[in-house]
Amino acid sequence: MTVPLISCGVDVLSDKLQKKFGYEYFHGRGSSYPKSGYETADLSYLENYVDFFISIKKGHVREVKWLDIGCAYGFLVYIASKHGIDCYGVDCSEYAINMGKKLYPSIQDKLFVCESDEVLDQFGEHSFDVISLIAVVEHLPHPFRSLSIISKCVRPRGLMLLSTPTYQSAQLEDDTHISVKTLTEWKEMLQALGYSVKAPYALVDPTKPCFNPFVRFLTRPHFLAELYRQVKQRLAFGRHTQIFAEKCQHNS
Repeated sequence: MTVPLISCGVDVLSDKLQKKFGYEYFHGRGSSYPKSGYETADLSYLENYVDFFISIKKGHVREVKWLDIGCAYGFLVYIASKHGIDCYGVDCSEYAINMGKKLYPSIQDKLFVCESDEVLDQFGEHSFDVISLIAVVEHLPHPFRSLSIISKCVRPRGLMLLSTPTYQSAQLEDDTHISVKTLTEWKEMLQALGYSVKAPYALVDPTKPCFNPFVRFLTRPHFLAELYRQVKQRLAFGRHTQIFAEKCQHNS
């Protein structure tokens, strides 16, 4: 069954783009995925993000929502949904979303073919408490423009999670890494969009008091050490920079 292209620009979801992020890409051609297929990769590190979100959920009275942009087959969405989290996933690859719907039929209504610049049209303003972009921003032609659009979907005091290859390794791992930035550049980009960067490289100062449930969890040394270890050792793309940024209350 072919997945309909939902709320996406024709120029973005072109035949060229679908070929670029199609079967070959998810089978190691021009990427670091296993040649046996993305579904055979060790994705257990993503469970750390789910544990993180569960902690956020416990700190809220109302239900909180999570959007994973660049979700590939939707493994993170699947794991999160098993924990009762209201999680959604989008990816520009029609092939990836089709595969996700086949592998995880229980989340078929949670996965959408949608380019990052179109999430605002798809979901609307202030629709999510957490938006994650795991190994995504390095693929974006215009990352600041894309992040400014994505940011409109984050509620005030919401959280944006970025994971991207380090500057030293990004250009060597994947032909589609077209936006290679330093940690400082990513931080400055988020700060310009009205975010307070809480944890570059998954490090925060645990001695400073914090009453925001998003950030309290980040001050747990065990979680920080484990997340960094998992990402560094297991992530197929190599060493990644982790950035946790909170949207300022006054910023829309």
